[in-house]
Amino acid sequence: MNEVFTLQRDWVEEILRTTIEKKVPAIMSYLSNGKGRIAKVLLTNLGVNSLNVKGTRSKKQPHPISLKVSQTVGISFKHSFGKCVFDTTVVGFEPSSEPTHGGTIILAVPDWIKAVHRRSKFRVDVPKSFKVNVVLWHRGGRFRKKSVIWAPVREPRDYFQGRLVNISADGAQIVVPYYEGVIQGHFGIQKPVFKKGQFIGLRFTPMPYQTSLMFNARIRKILQTSDNKSISIDMQIIGLDSTPQGRQVLSRLVETVKQYYQINQSNAKQQDVLGEPAPRGKPAISAEKGAFRIPEVSRKMSTASKYRTRWNISGEYERLKNNILSLNSERAVKTIMVTSSVSKEGCSTVVSNLAMTLAKNSSLNVLLIDGNFRHPTLHLAFRVENKTGLSDLILGNVDISEAIKKTNLPNLSVITSGDFRGNPIEVLESINLKGLTVRLEGQFDYIILDSAPINTYADASILASQVDGVILVVHAGRTRWEVVQNAKRQLEMVHASISGVVLNRKKYVIPKFLYKRL
Repeated sequence: MNEVFTLQRDWVEEILRTTIEKKVPAIMSYLSNGKGRIAKVLLTNLGVNSLNVKGTRSKKQPHPISLKVSQTVGISFKHSFGKCVFDTTVVGFEPSSEPTHGGTIILAVPDWIKAVHRRSKFRVDVPKSFKVNVVLWHRGGRFRKKSVIWAPVREPRDYFQGRLVNISADGAQIVVPYYEGVIQGHFGIQKPVFKKGQFIGLRFTPMPYQTSLMFNARIRKILQTSDNKSISIDMQIIGLDSTPQGRQVLSRLVETVKQYYQINQSNAKQQDVLGEPAPRGKPAISAEKGAFRIPEVSRKMSTASKYRTRWNISGEYERLKNNILSLNSERAVKTIMVTSSVSKEGCSTVVSNLAMTLAKNSSLNVLLIDGNFRHPTLHLAFRVENKTGLSDLILGNVDISEAIKKTNLPNLSVITSGDFRGNPIEVLESINLKGLTVRLEGQFDYIILDSAPINTYADASILASQVDGVILVVHAGRTRWEVVQNAKRQLEMVHASISGVVLNRKKYVIPKFLYKRL
């Protein structure tokens, strides 16, 4: 789904009528004396060619809204799917019978409404590998302390430099450090002068080699940082709804939020699979050709290319393999899904190592399927391309032979997730995993499926009912038992067969060999 999409006239009237009926507050942005202003308004009536708007009452004395006929204004309000934004022109005014309440502003009905998806409004942290500097300035000098005489530094008067912490399509958080200056004849460290409700301008470059973004904002909150060396400013971005140039900035902000989110998810996914954050400036793949550097593997087990193991972790996976093989004595277990309660429990680590351990036995052919469309990682683990995969197989775009990819282990094959960007639920609901298994029985002895966390997404519940057994991975010492119980209930609701639980990343208080003597 696109982050910003356009709703045409048929949808416009329906959305405006719903907003009027529910009395949803709106924000009107406009230009006054060349500066962006905002005002809280309420949509009151929708005519054939007119939309009536009234300013909301405030406990304090309301600030006058300075508008004129034919002036362009922007309106934004919340809707079920996100934030709605449109610009229109002022048609006229209707005075109020009560002089203290102000009048009604008559606007032209817009031909379209831009809808910003609600996820773009969620604050996204700036990736740790980035350092995004922000230049802030007062739009007027009235907030500056008259007694402050600045020392000769690089920033001009009323300009400050800070660091971007997080951002969304309508807000941001910036940390501004104290500056060096002279006040009342004494040189020292001074606190930047900002006030709640103040309008400021800011500019920053979101990504390297991109042009900078510049817009206005209104300060919501100012807090002192814990080290007492900076202030944290939380602000609301304003004035992007009233002009075409502002909407272009809004589109770039939405794209920036999406890029930051993808980078953070990639880092989190890397930490989930690797068990530790990827070092800055170093690739996730190790220098050894064909080797996937899983910390469970790099510290304790082999890589995907060379099966060198240590007795401690190798023995645990051998025991897990034997337990799976013993299940066939009771009932046929050929397809196994590995899932977890929540993310970052090491599910992808376990499923990769389990598949490699099974494939070590030359008499067993193993197929590993990446059913985690949320955070696919198996194509990284075995260094295979991910242009086509399970999603293309389900949609009928490729044959099974094209979807199966060989790995460096002769008895292990992989079906990656595929480059799918739609709704995973719609695709997974149409999968016939049992039918796919029947078609693959002649080629593989075991089919192991990686899936998304079952408490977070419904993907695992859809797949769990179509496999012979489910293994639940639990992070020892971190995942609470209530969370695991909820995951168990989710599996039982779809009548999944729970084969067992893997307690991952267990820390031993005493040396491990002593536990065998207790």
